[in-house]
Amino acid sequence: MSLLFLCRQYSLQLLMGIALIVTSSVSLAASKQTSDVQHDVDHSWVIQQIIQLQEKSSKLEVLHQQQMQNGADVKNTYQELHLLQLQLAELKERQAAQIANQSNELTGYDRRINDLNIYTNMWGGILAVFGLIITLAALGMGWSARNKAINEATKAARDYFNSQGIKLIEAEQAKFEKAREVEIFSIRDKYTVFQETLSSQSDQIMAQFLLSKAEIFEKEETPDSAVVGYDELIDKFKDSLLIEIKQIIAIALFRKARIFIKSDKFSQAINTYDKLVAMFANESDVKIQDLISKALFNKAITQGRLKHAEDEIATYDELVRRFGDAPELSLLEPVARALLNKAVVQGQLEQAEDEIATYDELVRRFGDAPELSLQEQVAKALLNKAVVQGQLEQAEDGIATYDELVRRFSDAPELSLLEPVAKALLNKAIVQGQLEHAEDEIATYDELVRRFSDAPELSLQEHVAKALLNKAIVQGQLEQAEDGIATYNELVRRFGDAPELSLQEQVAKALLNKAIVQGQLEQAEDEIATYDELVHRFGDAPELSLQEQVAKALLNKAVVQGQLEQVEDGIATYDELVRRFGDAPELSLQEPVAKALLNKAIVQGQLEQAEDEIATYDELVRRFGDAPELSLQEQVAKALLNKAVVQGQLEQAEDGIATYDELVRRFGDAPELSLKEPVAKAFNCRGFDLMCAGKKALANGNTDLAEVYFRQALGQFEKGGTYLEPDILDGTLKGNQAYTNALLGNLKQAELLYADALRAPINGGEIVHKGTLEDFNIHPVPQDEPMKDLVMQQWKMWKDEQDQTNG
Repeated sequence: MSLLFLCRQYSLQLLMGIALIVTSSVSLAASKQTSDVQHDVDHSWVIQQIIQLQEKSSKLEVLHQQQMQNGADVKNTYQELHLLQLQLAELKERQAAQIANQSNELTGYDRRINDLNIYTNMWGGILAVFGLIITLAALGMGWSARNKAINEATKAARDYFNSQGIKLIEAEQAKFEKAREVEIFSIRDKYTVFQETLSSQSDQIMAQFLLSKAEIFEKEETPDSAVVGYDELIDKFKDSLLIEIKQIIAIALFRKARIFIKSDKFSQAINTYDKLVAMFANESDVKIQDLISKALFNKAITQGRLKHAEDEIATYDELVRRFGDAPELSLLEPVARALLNKAVVQGQLEQAEDEIATYDELVRRFGDAPELSLQEQVAKALLNKAVVQGQLEQAEDGIATYDELVRRFSDAPELSLLEPVAKALLNKAIVQGQLEHAEDEIATYDELVRRFSDAPELSLQEHVAKALLNKAIVQGQLEQAEDGIATYNELVRRFGDAPELSLQEQVAKALLNKAIVQGQLEQAEDEIATYDELVHRFGDAPELSLQEQVAKALLNKAVVQGQLEQVEDGIATYDELVRRFGDAPELSLQEPVAKALLNKAIVQGQLEQAEDEIATYDELVRRFGDAPELSLQEQVAKALLNKAVVQGQLEQAEDGIATYDELVRRFGDAPELSLKEPVAKAFNCRGFDLMCAGKKALANGNTDLAEVYFRQALGQFEKGGTYLEPDILDGTLKGNQAYTNALLGNLKQAELLYADALRAPINGGEIVHKGTLEDFNIHPVPQDEPMKDLVMQQWKMWKDEQDQTNG
């Protein structure tokens, strides 16, 4: 074995040592990476468990507090809460142990790196010793013949190790040192990032915990505690730079404002919305921008509830300015709704032109938008614009706007767009009717029915029913009575069995109207049959809107029965109406009851059942005498007036005067003309009774007493006139004044008064003339003759005037 061979063998072993150093370095790096991955997995799991346990703990704390306040058993809740707190403490200890363990591992990595450095230095020393041994061995064998070869081999080996081995070791050591420094810095950077991430995650956990706790208070309807919770969150993290925490703070502010609104603390709500907008005005995060847009929208609505219309409009303008050009749909939706609301507010301020301009801006911005939520706002804007144009008497423009709405959305499949189309067609038809375009109106109703007659949606069926009802009414106005009845029948056929109230209401109205048309066609029996059908269908319905139609049907039916001289049946129908609705508290039902009692009494009078008639008037006064509603007071006044007249006919003069006095006492100071007229009639009736008493005295030869009665009568007529409008004359009152003046010998005054009586808009002409002729038969006296001549002369003059006017 040659020395050169030995040198090469030892060189190979030396290189294997170097390789061992490099392998150890790689193993160290790989071990470090594997450890990092495992730590990351364990740490994420621990954080998730901590978040879950903290949320459960917060809910149990709230429940525990409520149970203690309510005096409930808190044992189970306390045990569960204690167990959760122990688990939470264990996880936090585990988290701390992981952090400490990672720190220890970093120290271990430094120790292993130092060991590798020592190991490398050791192999360098071995290499130097190995070179010295080779040199000594060469000297020992220098005496042989191979000295030269050995020397050459020794020199070659030394040169090889000096030039190659040492350089290789130095190069590898340099690489290792550089990799070691990079790895150490990398580990320290990762540790720093880990610490920062851990701190951020801890803040997020705490912020989410406080938010959840406040939300629980809000859900449990303890608003004060919820506001305190939101404030705690906001104060603790208001300076945070983390976007996730900023989002949580924005949510807290928004929900805090919502609590104030629910508590009617509108000013505080507005201030909270302002704080949200100011705090995050420059944030570009979409979630925060969404909350800002909603805050501005809600702020404007709140200002509207405070009746701060101008401020509300200004807030809508700010919302549009901020987000009008935003690409996100979630931001454009509040913009569209803001424009719609702004226009409505402008309308409330009677700024109709500005309102229309705002609707136009909405349509300009979003008219071509494909999103349904924006199309819905465009449809509403067009519908509202057309309504406003109608209010401005721009009927043709309004119709054009309705047409535009129909053109844009009539083929849309979405119900939210078809509903405005149906409303547009219905409104358009009504406007056409106002323009007296009756045929066009009917055609538009037909178009609505054609488009939506088969639609299953209730909101569209409602418009079909309304269209049919309105169409039938127009046909009646056009004297197309049979066609109108056919349309009413179609409505009943389509929706007669519908369970929805909104459709039943239209059916009931159709039946009531149909019956009225049948009455106009003198089909009285059919009219009564239709009223009976209405009562049969809806007589037991509990809904007020249907009960109202039943009451009207019964009232009308009784009137028709009276016209057919079925007076007993009519009284029975009035009684049925009173029985059904006599105790109803709703004014819309009390009114038919009062009318039924009044009509029943009149029918009883026609049957010469005077005592029953008076009793019915008394029942009406008893039921509604203290009612504050004008419509009921009117019926009470009529009942008292009629009762007094009947008492006079029964020669119960004192009772009649007392009834007149009661009428004057109740309604003498009423400002309403509908109540003043019965008072005026009461004075007129009292004066007429005094005039008749004077004629009786005159017939008995007592002229002095007669004159007293006549002058008292004129005083009553004079008082009655003060309750009438100055420009409105009552022919009966003026006629009685004329007759009384004639009896006193004031023929010139009587002539002027009777001429006015014939020309009076109320009870003038034939009514006063016929009444005066009948009055001549009451206690006839010679003084009637001059009045008769005057009456016939004035009657002839009035007739000639009427002939000239009509000719």
